[in-house]
Amino acid sequence: MKTLATSALALAAVLFAGSAQAQAQQPTVQHGAPIAGLCALNLQGVFARSTAGQGLNARLQQLQQEIAGELAPYQQTIDAEDQALSNSGASLSDAERQQRGQALQQRFAEFQQLRQTRLQELEYTEFMQRRALGAAVDPIVAAVYQERGCSILLNRGEVFYLNPQMEISELVLQRLNQQLPSLPAFNRMPVPAQQQ
Repeated sequence: MKTLATSALALAAVLFAGSAQAQAQQPTVQHGAPIAGLCALNLQGVFARSTAGQGLNARLQQLQQEIAGELAPYQQTIDAEDQALSNSGASLSDAERQQRGQALQQRFAEFQQLRQTRLQELEYTEFMQRRALGAAVDPIVAAVYQERGCSILLNRGEVFYLNPQMEISELVLQRLNQQLPSLPAFNRMPVPAQQQ
């Protein structure tokens, strides 16, 4: 037991030393002068780090749990009926077995349809809420773009290195959090008929 603990400790020390050495070998990047008119924005990062975006994700998780809770009894009933049908053996006639099997298939099809409907509602709700978040951030990005004298706005996710002075993500994030600390409360939304 002591040998195992000593080996594990030695392995951890080697891994830590290797990790520290790898970090020490990474070059320090010296940025050139900022390019006038060139700016970059990590919009996905802004959404993910904003208080409204975090609230949106938390609420979507709650809705997923609500859907799972709604569907669980249906699934359990179907599973129990399937198990009972499988365990019935020769106690059922062929006609009765076929009738119960068809009824089970019908309930399963209804369950599948309900699950599909709930998932479509969740996707539609997420789409609409993310669209509202995007609509809120658009004028902020436009204002920061003009204030900073940008001529080109790059997607930060597509740029490997960037002089931090050309990055506008933090400023956009701060203003979004001030102007929209959270989205209005929302529930699962039915999908309009033309989009189903």
